[in-house]
Amino acid sequence: VDRPPFFVYTISINNKEKEKNMSKMISVSQFKKVLENKPQEIARMVRVLPYMIEQEIKTTNNKKVINGLEKRLIIAQGFYALSQIGV
Repeated sequence: VDRPPFFVYTISINNKEKEKNMSKMISVSQFKKVLENKPQEIARMVRVLPYMIEQEIKTTNNKKVINGLEKRLIIAQGFYALSQIGV
């Protein structure tokens, strides 16, 4: 299953029984730790993140989210390039 390493959590709103599901991206440093020495995870992120960016542009077009996804794509591409040259 291709799932990005994001955390999903539930919060309560106005101390009522209503709940809203929200997802929050992990930090860039934590993202790097998740990808370290995991070639399958790196390849998955290189494959999935461009699609996620495209979907974000088509739907909500939230610049903050797009920037976060782009940062993670750059990191994943860097790890991928290093894994291809055997470093």
